[in-house]
Amino acid sequence: YELVAQWTTRIQHVRLGPTIKEEASVDNERILLTVEEAAKLTSLGRSRTYALVASGAIPSIKIGRSIRIPRLEFEAWVHDQIDRQLTPAAGQPAIEQEGMA
Repeated sequence: YELVAQWTTRIQHVRLGPTIKEEASVDNERILLTVEEAAKLTSLGRSRTYALVASGAIPSIKIGRSIRIPRLEFEAWVHDQIDRQLTPAAGQPAIEQEGMA
């Protein structure tokens, strides 16, 4: 009986891997993303994301044969894309909302 109790205690202390919360915090701390991760974060297709990386639109680095996207530069690129879409180009009038004149 003592042997079973000791074995049960040992099993309770064994961890099979990080919890979901721990995995989320690790993902938030990672400084490099794969192209697939960047595609998933932006809801873009994998091929489209690879094309943006190949064209230099999305900043990336190569480590051996692997392509990685620095998280901070990627987030800055996304914010830049948002700003470009929401800010009228020079010489173009801003879109007026109904009731605003």
